[in-house]
Amino acid sequence: MQAVMARAHGATFWLVTALLLGACGPVDEAPRGCGLEGTAALPDEGAELAFGCNLEPSSRYHGDIMVMLPGEPARALTHGEGFNYRPRWSPNGYHIAFGSTRTGSQQLYVMNADGTDVIQLTHDGAYVGDVDWSPDGTHIVYGSSAAGVTGPLGVIHYPSDIYVARADGSGARRLTFHGGFNGQPAWSPDGNKILFVSDRDGPYQVWVMAADGGSQHTLTSVGQNGSPAWSPDGAHIVFHSERDYPGGYRAAVYVMAADGSDQHRLIGGEGGSAAWSRDGRWIAFVSRAVGGLDVFAVHPDGSGLTRLTRDGSTKLDLAWGPS
Repeated sequence: MQAVMARAHGATFWLVTALLLGACGPVDEAPRGCGLEGTAALPDEGAELAFGCNLEPSSRYHGDIMVMLPGEPARALTHGEGFNYRPRWSPNGYHIAFGSTRTGSQQLYVMNADGTDVIQLTHDGAYVGDVDWSPDGTHIVYGSSAAGVTGPLGVIHYPSDIYVARADGSGARRLTFHGGFNGQPAWSPDGNKILFVSDRDGPYQVWVMAADGGSQHTLTSVGQNGSPAWSPDGAHIVFHSERDYPGGYRAAVYVMAADGSDQHRLIGGEGGSAAWSRDGRWIAFVSRAVGGLDVFAVHPDGSGLTRLTRDGSTKLDLAWGPS
């Protein structure tokens, strides 16, 4: 599943692909795809999904932040201002943090949940991305290449480390020092742990550490794995894995206990970029199983599979907002 797994191997791969499509096109051509024409409903689900998506025409739009309430048309929060990726809702639902290249380099921004009042949070001059919030909304965690190469390079030969900063981007503190790519952080619901993905020891694996950077250890060990996300109670983790597809670039959605035990496939076939709804009833994910990349949702027990979009646009980085 190349489109999904390219994102799992770092935001840089997505960025290169997106910018190759980024020549200017007719400014009067209306955007399409990415759920703008409508989405399917979920029973009793009133929360919105944010995601990154490549609107058409690709000559003008090459990575925008979208929001959809299942059953209603999606709406765009960004409008072609560079490549925009990894949206993450603040715990109170008032803001969305995201990465963007709108000023040239990949930096972090925050905006109101309706797309207004965009503020730049980081000014590192290096790749910055893969943001998440602390449960109390006072801090953010993110991946950055600001430290440069400080150890052996991993699978994609690109350095990145995990940092924690205040919610306004100040007071950044580095948490990983072991080389390779360390990214895709996810803060636990209780605030005590941070999931992340690293290739420091070879293939991409899901790791966990204390919120202060201590006690770093792996939770997965088979195949390439990525996009970890906590269940609302912190007892389980959803992620995607290539372990069933030797050669890579295809993935299935997996679930495991928070300590790494009981790893089992939730959805067969191609799937990735999974996210757990805040009420715990749904897991959304992106899949190419029926053609282009569309958003699906399923109950944590594997029942109720529902295809939410049907336009095949490139979608990734799903995140549920509050109900």
